Amino acid sequence: MRPMKVVVRYKDGRIAKGYIDRFDAEGPFFHLDKESAGGLPLWMGMDELKAVFLVKTFEGNPDYNERKVFYKSDRDLGRKVQVEFVDGEMMQGTIVGYDAQRSGFFLIPPDPGSNNISIFAISRAVINLHDV
Repeated sequence: MRPMKVVVRYKDGRIAKGYIDRFDAEGPFFHLDKESAGGLPLWMGMDELKAVFLVKTFEGNPDYNERKVFYKSDRDLGRKVQVEFVDGEMMQGTIVGYDAQRSGFFLIPPDPGSNNISIFAISRAVINLHDV
């Protein structure tokens, strides 16, 4: 399995970028190999995190105007929801098999051109989730 390129956002606003080989969504932590190679992997405790973003590139495309909401013409590829995080950020996406008792859930952004491939939202960092 190829390492996944991720951007990790903490609940307190900090950000870490790097690679993960294995991601256990129900585990209490995972290892992040920092973007700048050469250091030891960081232990990422799930209880400190807001979300883990699986990304195409670390830089993104600052000239791209990402669509953050659904269009009526979008195909239904899951349950369309809006998520509100503890820091006030709101995000729309599709989810499949949501269970509030799990440690988190995967959210697929509405824009296929987004730099975010998918987002693992940590349940403890979500204060509201509703259908759109």
